[in-house]
Amino acid sequence: MAPNGEGGGRELAVSFVRRINPSVGVGNELAAGGSVAVPAVALVGGGDDHGIETTHRNRTRVRPGTISLPLSPGGGRSCLEAIGLDFERALIRVDEFLHLCEESIRFQKQFSQGYTRDTRWLEIDRQVAELLPLIEQIANEVDPRLSQRLRSTDAVLAHFNQRNAARELRGAIVSREEAAEILGPRGPQLSASHLHPWVWDHAAQLWSDGHRRAAIQAAATALFDSHIPAKLGHKRDTRGGVDLMGHAWSTRPPEAGAPRLRLAPYTQGTPEWTSAHEGAMKLGQGAAQAIRNLSTHDLAEPEEQEGLEMLAVLSYVARLVDGARVETAR
Repeated sequence: MAPNGEGGGRELAVSFVRRINPSVGVGNELAAGGSVAVPAVALVGGGDDHGIETTHRNRTRVRPGTISLPLSPGGGRSCLEAIGLDFERALIRVDEFLHLCEESIRFQKQFSQGYTRDTRWLEIDRQVAELLPLIEQIANEVDPRLSQRLRSTDAVLAHFNQRNAARELRGAIVSREEAAEILGPRGPQLSASHLHPWVWDHAAQLWSDGHRRAAIQAAATALFDSHIPAKLGHKRDTRGGVDLMGHAWSTRPPEAGAPRLRLAPYTQGTPEWTSAHEGAMKLGQGAAQAIRNLSTHDLAEPEEQEGLEMLAVLSYVARLVDGARVETAR
């Protein structure tokens, strides 16, 4: 069965529409090059290869070379594209495969031992074999165990086994899409244990005990009062985080008793070098004021997400300082 082109598209469209709604007479309309609207169904559609589109009032339209089905709720592309699976097109192909397997099983039940000599069954068997590699690839993205089950070695029960596996595959695809719509896109997750050790080592125990504000305060105090001064060669700095960051990241040359932090990837004197160092200075000063000072004096117990974001800011400040080169006066 050719999936594209007028002839293959008409054949696929006819079988698909009849499968959705057997009462719709589509053969004459499609043969004449017309189109037919069928009631929207639970299945969803999409994919440029088949020209799938949404029609007025969420109805579907089929014309030669085209299958049209309603898009997923809200329109647009599927949430599962984020994992490399086109939900709408995958369902179309899986349903096509299921239909072929059902037709094969029907022949086997109707003609018993003689079905293997029937040219109609042989054509169905050929189409199943042609579509199987694609269905296996889809299954491998959703559940590799189903991909293995699709490779049935039983000549008699092959299409029975493949039909059952394809049914489970279809259910898994729909469930996965529904979960993605409910839960939303799964973006990158921030692991607290991967925060810079200058921060997390001082916050971990307090955070685990539920004392988020105290954890943030302990991490910020250790960063600005101990770790950054130690990086600059000071035992302890009493100037406060704002002045400390202003001197450390200053674009002026270092002075006696006032070393500078320098970021290696940038060439001194270029606009990028200036931006990098002034940005690091202001980031550090902002963290000192908005996180270190407030967590010490006036910060209410933050929500978990907000507290984690504060620790992340401190972690990035620590990472910049830890990775910088210390430049002293000559």
